[in-house]
Amino acid sequence: MQNGQPEREPSNWADFPFSLLCMLNLIINGCKKRELLAIIRNQFDHINSTIKKVGITKEIPCNCSTECNKVWNYDNLLKLKFKRINDITCDESGEITTVASMLDGYEAKKNIL
Repeated sequence: MQNGQPEREPSNWADFPFSLLCMLNLIINGCKKRELLAIIRNQFDHINSTIKKVGITKEIPCNCSTECNKVWNYDNLLKLKFKRINDITCDESGEITTVASMLDGYEAKKNIL
């Protein structure tokens, strides 16, 4: 209740007076996990494209070591892939990893060069 008036439910996301930070981690097990992840990702892309004021950043966790907390921007990894740059050095650990190994599991295998 504010100023003696009951709070109303927002009619849409644009009515929220604050920024909403949300993170979603998916763990998928099974033999067709790449395909399922591609379907889920496409659905999220469709949903996000219908919401004008939402800024989405896709990030992939670094796989250089189990202790690494770095995340890579998905769009930047795609740029490296299309430039045929595969070996990259993790800023956090100094270890070398590959663009293909990070995109493996995020993209369907047939989409990875």
